[in-house]
Amino acid sequence: DPSRSGMLIGHNVFLTTAEIAQMSAVPQFVFVNCCYLGKTDAVAEALYRQRYQLAASIGVQLIRNGVKAVIVAGWAVNDQSALDFAEVFYDRMLAGYNFGDAVREARMNCYSKDSTNNTWGAYQCYGDPYYKFDMRQSSGQQSLEYVIQEEAEIDLSNLYNNMSMGAQSDGEVLQKLEQISSEVDRAGIRNGCITEKEAFIYAQLLRYEQALQKFDVLLQMEKADFYVSALEIFCNTKSKKTAYEFRQGLIKTTAAVAEMDKNIRELNNLLYISPTAERHNLLGSTFKRKAFVSTSQPQKKKALAEAAISYQTAFTLASEGAKLYPMINWYIVEALLVALGERKWDQQVGAGKHAYNLPSLTVIQSQLAQQGAANGHGKRRKYLYDDQIGGVNIMLCQYLLSPQKITQKDMDELLLAYRKTWAEVGSKARKMGEIEQLEIIIDALAGSPIKTVAKFTKMLGELKDSLQ
Repeated sequence: DPSRSGMLIGHNVFLTTAEIAQMSAVPQFVFVNCCYLGKTDAVAEALYRQRYQLAASIGVQLIRNGVKAVIVAGWAVNDQSALDFAEVFYDRMLAGYNFGDAVREARMNCYSKDSTNNTWGAYQCYGDPYYKFDMRQSSGQQSLEYVIQEEAEIDLSNLYNNMSMGAQSDGEVLQKLEQISSEVDRAGIRNGCITEKEAFIYAQLLRYEQALQKFDVLLQMEKADFYVSALEIFCNTKSKKTAYEFRQGLIKTTAAVAEMDKNIRELNNLLYISPTAERHNLLGSTFKRKAFVSTSQPQKKKALAEAAISYQTAFTLASEGAKLYPMINWYIVEALLVALGERKWDQQVGAGKHAYNLPSLTVIQSQLAQQGAANGHGKRRKYLYDDQIGGVNIMLCQYLLSPQKITQKDMDELLLAYRKTWAEVGSKARKMGEIEQLEIIIDALAGSPIKTVAKFTKMLGELKDSLQ
């Protein structure tokens, strides 16, 4: 009965690839071990091929979801042989072996103990053959004792860099940060550099109150030594905090817009000092958030138009290696304005010093395809979150360019792309940044009069809900 196929997990309850695709969170490793009593018959033999194909589809779906390594039994296995396989496999993995070597030794052990059955060959393996269990001890178990400021500065820099690679969970990062801060104060070695790094990490963790408290301490120091980038992150953190409080209903539109306008003025002051691409990026993000907290359509459209100008300027100023972020955000905002009837592709936009040519849809799609291909190369992409999520945002941008062509299957692929990235290098704080982006897009598209855009917006909303 095709309707009764899948992995049996209860009375008449089957787990299929459809359910697996909707998992909101995934582990790093999965072992699916379907055991029988070691008896076979003609009917069971006839089902072997179907079971093998089912195991393959389950294994592939788990890998697509972001699981790093999967073992699935392709057919009915002997209980004792299955136990022999599992014991050796886990013994080797816990001893530090990689996935491929542990599987090989487990198979050899299984075969050597009983070569009369084919259990040793039943286990299909998917994923990274070099995957290893993370056997590191919690950073909270390590004692700290600083003598000089540089020791704490190095630990904070390493902690911040590890966040970019997803090496530790948000909870582990927070625990380590609090431990470092406590030892810094105990040793009496606090300086501007240490406080700045603490603020940066709190900001990355979306701990807005703690981050702003650290920034306030930093800015009030008599002999403060910090980078101008601290002021950039200070403004960005305030902007994020305002948008968060608005979403939670803690502040009303009037107060939220006023806060965004204040942040915009402060960023413009930084641009007066030096008009860098990063500052224009931050200004664009603040205008996007202003559109989100605004209630009237004219206000939203005006803020989005300002965001587009900022991102386009950032794209023009950015170096070749830093163009992806402003390009994606520029085209996303332009796509929103097109959906709202405020723009047309391949036309001149703005006036005076803010005038620029909006490329044609064909040119934009070609640029995104080239960036997507380039983004997929290189070892660095595997480890850094910004590089991996860049590929996902390229896909999102491509969907927004032609929302009328997007199907539910396309949305499912985007959902899997998000989950796979987050499973590999993401964190809760990083996820919330992407959720915020989706909320801003959905809010803007709600004002579009186009029916196909409304359908796309509904699907995007369902995707966002699945990610939360």
